Amino acid sequence: MHIKKRKSGSKEGKGGDSPSQLIDARIKELSDWRGETLARVRILIKQADPEVVEEWKWRGVPVWSHAGMICTGETYVSANENYATAAQKLFAY
Repeated sequence: MHIKKRKSGSKEGKGGDSPSQLIDARIKELSDWRGETLARVRILIKQADPEVVEEWKWRGVPVWSHAGMICTGETYVSANENYATAAQKLFAY
């Protein structure tokens, strides 16, 4: 018996945009601390693993993989200021 594997992610977004282009757009769309934090996390991941693969999964979640999933870049609509301050301190450099 042969079982067909389904991909849970997408290598290409709507309109043919690459995952990297979609992540760029998400960062610009989030014009607050969330976008800044997502951009910083992305830089750190790429520095740590230059061969990382950027993907766009689950209806709009940035994902970084290399021989398996490394990290997701989920963002949420609201967060209180304590979380924002903690995230800014965590990724400050």
